[in-house]
Amino acid sequence: MRINKLLYGILIAVFGFSSCYDDKGNYDYKELGVNDITISFKSYTVTPFYGEPAIFVPIIKYANKEVDTTIYKFEYCFEKYGVVCTERNMNYVFQGETGSVSGIVIATDTTTGKKWYQSVSVSYQSPYEKGWIVLSDDGGKSRLNMIRLRNDEYVTDQKLYTTLYGEDLGTQPYRLFLNTKGMSWNENKELRVLQYGPEGSVSLNPKNLEKTKTLASEFASGEEPDGLKPVTMGFSANAAVVVGDKGDMYTRTYNNDKLNYSMFVDIPMKYNNRILDIQYVLTDHPLQTMYNIIIYDRATQRFMTIYAAAYYYAGTPSVLNPPVVLPPNIPTPNKLTGYENLYSQLFNTSYYETGVFALLKNEEGKIFAYSFSYDTGDDVCTALSMSEFTASDKVNENTKFHRLRSRPYLFIATGSALYYYDLNTNIAYPYKTDFSGNITCIESDYINKDSAVGIGLDNGEFYLLDVSEDVFMSGQIPEPIYHTKVAGKVVDCLCK
Repeated sequence: MRINKLLYGILIAVFGFSSCYDDKGNYDYKELGVNDITISFKSYTVTPFYGEPAIFVPIIKYANKEVDTTIYKFEYCFEKYGVVCTERNMNYVFQGETGSVSGIVIATDTTTGKKWYQSVSVSYQSPYEKGWIVLSDDGGKSRLNMIRLRNDEYVTDQKLYTTLYGEDLGTQPYRLFLNTKGMSWNENKELRVLQYGPEGSVSLNPKNLEKTKTLASEFASGEEPDGLKPVTMGFSANAAVVVGDKGDMYTRTYNNDKLNYSMFVDIPMKYNNRILDIQYVLTDHPLQTMYNIIIYDRATQRFMTIYAAAYYYAGTPSVLNPPVVLPPNIPTPNKLTGYENLYSQLFNTSYYETGVFALLKNEEGKIFAYSFSYDTGDDVCTALSMSEFTASDKVNENTKFHRLRSRPYLFIATGSALYYYDLNTNIAYPYKTDFSGNITCIESDYINKDSAVGIGLDNGEFYLLDVSEDVFMSGQIPEPIYHTKVAGKVVDCLCK
């Protein structure tokens, strides 16, 4: 048998076995090149989910168009596993594998003994890394459910955490967060579940939903401050905050020496000797880290920032600076006296700049759509805008809002009805007004530029709706992309 000795040595060194290449045949080498082939694949690396088969279908080109294709023997050899397949097409499950394995496909001409080689690899992926997480309250128990694509079709994984780990996640669920920084600088993302039961709020690995820590463990004392009911959190370059239901805010900063976050302090933050009363924390979605954290102080009715750029000053609060030239009849973000902030959301966010949107209600009960741009470089607000909100009749104390982050539309959910409001024309349109339950949460698919929104209901139903620009331009509302039902009442949802 003619085989390159160097290649043979590499194969033995890499894979630690030689059985793949044993050759005990007697061959005639007179026409060794007649039956030459080349082996290729559409993709040389396949990425199946855990527990699913790795499939390779080779594309074979034959030098001899008349050759009997049955004379070729195939072997798929992989490190740690040896020969896993002797068919032309491979369909094999690497049981228990969660990482990557490299291999070689060997084709042998059984009439001559000549061999051809092609490198391939398998990279296993978590089936739970991408999709929609739906948090539900099932008789007081926190349930994590997932909606994800499988073979180009959506499926629902019910009570996923319990299914994976054989235990309940906790009780009294409230909200979900996905953030880009954790206790360790090298942590990519973490999924947070805010819940009020004795188990406390927890963080999970978003790839496999494994529990990594509790919020209590992130405080300097090892316990959450007395009476803290966390309602929101914010994360940025060098600082993080957690806010309780009374507006009390606790901070932590990035420690450059230890490449680690410090613990959350146990004392609520003050500004000018007064404890802040934080209503909103605005840091956008986890794919876009803001330079600073923007907050809204309910007591003084103004937007502020938590400095998070250089770690020397991280965690320091400050008031947003108004524009140099004040626009007529528009209040500035640092002085919204006389207005109640009904809702706030960032949009068109980059690391240094962002748009800030708010719905403001004045003392006469009139509602306005308010926005401005914020530049972290000079810490100044510009492009102030304010217009009357013409859908006030659809707003009550239980109304849910969601402004798309990349396009000028605001979703309004009142009871079982969903509307979208064009912020350019100030006109509201019905999207669907006959859901079978009351809407409890709205979130958009920021990964795909807000092309879909997830809608959760108090009866456990969950919808994925098409909100692409084509839908709004046509005026024709399509059927839901996907509709499912989970156990209990939907509390919150997010796309990851």
